Amino acid sequence: MISTGAPVHFLALEAGVRQFLDVGTGLPGVQAGRDIAQSVDPACRIVHVDHDPMVLSHVRAFSRSTPQGAIVALDAKLTDPDALLARSAPTLDFRRPVAVLVPSTLPFIPSTERAAAIVASLVAALSPGSYLALCHVASDLDPALAAGVESWNKMSSQQFTLRSRTEVAGLIAGLDLV
Repeated sequence: MISTGAPVHFLALEAGVRQFLDVGTGLPGVQAGRDIAQSVDPACRIVHVDHDPMVLSHVRAFSRSTPQGAIVALDAKLTDPDALLARSAPTLDFRRPVAVLVPSTLPFIPSTERAAAIVASLVAALSPGSYLALCHVASDLDPALAAGVESWNKMSSQQFTLRSRTEVAGLIAGLDLV
């Protein structure tokens, strides 16, 4: 799992974002994004979204928000962005800038068209000044990736989809890169 620490640091410190929607949270590392965000501004509001009960339990057990901010863990899936956004609305004000973090979860969406539609739904809900930070392995980075993904897919019920750099760029078409 890719750490959200560096993007959160940039978004909170340099871009001034104070609301974060972390979709596909995964188990937090040593410097969890929520800790970084609230160290920049204790009033930061963070919604962690995952559908893995172990991840949610861990996030709930170890998340300690500052009194001024909020940290919430939601059981939701990236495949239902409308429900995910609606359930995040009590914590996040989508009329103000929000940073949506999608760390390494889009490869688990088999259809590139569906992945693009999910990204478009998330981006459509954002106000001006918002950001999307995502990580997606590109199939043309290293020929060994295909063999590794093939092995993974033989062993796992969660299938992983590699996409080319062009396909990944298509997921964020129309957005300005930072």
